[in-house]
Amino acid sequence: WEVYSAGLVPKKIVHPYAIFVMKEIGIDISSQKPKAVDEKLLGQMDMVVTLCEESCPTPPVGINTYHWPIPDPAIFFTGIEPEIINGFRTIREMIKKEILELLKKEAQF
Repeated sequence: WEVYSAGLVPKKIVHPYAIFVMKEIGIDISSQKPKAVDEKLLGQMDMVVTLCEESCPTPPVGINTYHWPIPDPAIFFTGIEPEIINGFRTIREMIKKEILELLKKEAQF
């Protein structure tokens, strides 16, 4: 498996709370940079997972596609810091659950 992450409208930096909550589970994403969807690379993929709720890319025909309507953690930007961090943790756990389900499903093939 090779995993790529990209957005339609990438931000300038990876959000510090995303870095913080991923580090809590032993994953260091501090050196990652936001990237735009690369259409050429997208055409070479076997599988695409979209996490968008509104503007979603349309993968090329023939690519195994999964859609997980997971909210943008920006919805948690109002409130006090512990609430915001817990919101990021909630999104992290939603993604983790979906990844584990996908791995289980793909292992059956």
